[in-house]
Amino acid sequence: MKKSEVLTLLQAIQYPGFSRDIVSFGMVKNVDVSKDTVEIELTIKTKNDEKKKIVVDEIKNNLSQYFKQVDIKIIDDGPQQGPPPQSPQSPVQQKFNLDHIENIIAVASGKGGVGKSTVAANIALALKEKKYTVGLLDLDIYGPSLPIILGFNESPKMTQDRKIVPFDQYGLKVMSF
Repeated sequence: MKKSEVLTLLQAIQYPGFSRDIVSFGMVKNVDVSKDTVEIELTIKTKNDEKKKIVVDEIKNNLSQYFKQVDIKIIDDGPQQGPPPQSPQSPVQQKFNLDHIENIIAVASGKGGVGKSTVAANIALALKEKKYTVGLLDLDIYGPSLPIILGFNESPKMTQDRKIVPFDQYGLKVMSF
């Protein structure tokens, strides 16, 4: 079996609690294939041992039918520790000046599929119709739905200094991830 075939099999394994697979999350760092053995190096940045065990068990279950031995090595284990903060302000407050923003409206729910993106888009469009300057940010971990609701499907553009340029749709500045 080739490395690319092993990666395809690993794409069937979702990280617990998410709809994305371990390959697209960038957790699979290396795959070495020999006749009867596959060695996989993973980066799982969590302290939750149960999630690590679930991922390792699923890999072994999926690959043991193709290999006599499945070796898994977890590298770079746990969250990265950054330097201590320079001041009590959060990094967002240090980087961005939001003094010109008068109001922020957040639409949230503890349940999926209840229409949060639809409500957010409708509020934004209604405010835009009343001549307000409106920006809309969609950070849905299960997949962005604003492109579907607002009818755009291009990839976002980046500036030379690697900043994402918001879409301009119906006079709204829109970012969706």
